[in-house]
This record gives sequence, structure tokens and C-alpha cells, in this order.
Amino acid sequence: MQVTTYCEKLIEELDAWKEKADHIARELDNLAPLEKGKMLPEIMELHMFVEELCERMYAVKNNCLEAWEPAEIGVMMVRVHKTGNWGKDWEDALLGKTGG
Repeated sequence: MQVTTYCEKLIEELDAWKEKADHIARELDNLAPLEKGKMLPEIMELHMFVEELCERMYAVKNNCLEAWEPAEIGVMMVRVHKTGNWGKDWEDALLGKTGG
């Protein structure tokens, strides 16, 4: 799979998750004030999640380098799996920082 195809598929997947989260957020935003007040921390967290998805989609769209080699992506996937540091390692990968 070419890197650009991979990035396009990743963006599609993130967009699908964003749509689901947006739908839930809209439903929660329409709750009665008393009910909404009880769930306010969770609602705010959901909105932050949607914002983070948007940021990640933007990063993928703008930093998906055609020059990436499949082996480089494989190394990053192994690194992310071993460290469990998904956010930081994928952020580094998107910015082209794939060194060990």
C-alpha cells in the first residue's frame, strides 16, 4: 500500500470516528439543563476528543510524506507498539521524526 493511500484511509477512518463523536455530542448538548449539568465533565471531554481528532486529521493531511518508505512505517508501528506511547510516537511519525 502506498503511503498516500494509507494516509487517505487513515483520514477516512478518523473522519468516521469524528462523525460518530459529533453525533453523540449534539445529542448530549440537547439534553435538559439539569441532565446536562450532571454530565458536563464527560460532555467537555467528548468535545476535546473531537477537537483532537480534527487536529490529527489536519496533521495527517498536511504531513503525510510521499517519501516515506513502507519499511519506515513498519519501524514506527513496531516502536509505537513496544512503547505504548501512541500519541507522541504517531505525532513524531507524522512530523517525519522516525528515529529510534
